[in-house]
Amino acid sequence: MGNFATEDRLAWFYFYTPDYAFWHQTLATSLSNDFHVYPIPIEKFNLNEKQGHHFKGVPIKIGLVISAIQSNLGKSIIFSDCTWSINKNNLTTFQNLVSSLDKKYDFVFADNHNEQEVNIGLILIHCNDRTLAFWQSIRDEFLPDCWDQQMVNQKLGLYESAILGWNT
Repeated sequence: MGNFATEDRLAWFYFYTPDYAFWHQTLATSLSNDFHVYPIPIEKFNLNEKQGHHFKGVPIKIGLVISAIQSNLGKSIIFSDCTWSINKNNLTTFQNLVSSLDKKYDFVFADNHNEQEVNIGLILIHCNDRTLAFWQSIRDEFLPDCWDQQMVNQKLGLYESAILGWNT
């Protein structure tokens, strides 16, 4: 991944599989006038259908986030799943919110409305050594029975806000 974030528009990265082509097209179309949109196509993979969350044991997003951070050190980006959409009537509100939080925190996550947990399906990331080290530690500690979002929430609970700033 190249360095994509620029001063005029924020880079928005997301990944999708072929069976999510509709969501990819919808997101790319809705964002392309206001963000630099960088879809990341990936091969279809097997989700956990046995027990727990369906992304349990699937580390794909972790590697993609690390690559996006490495390619954009010193800049801010948005990284999301492809199933998000922004109502065009709320776009300015969203952009103002992102602008007000940019560089104030290392991460701003979507609120999961679940006991203070974050949702890693939408993240504003200030790409720096701290955010890179955070995601690399998630990658290095990932186990087959782990869920990436659960690991992020556990790891965030271990960090003091002075070390890694984050918010929802």
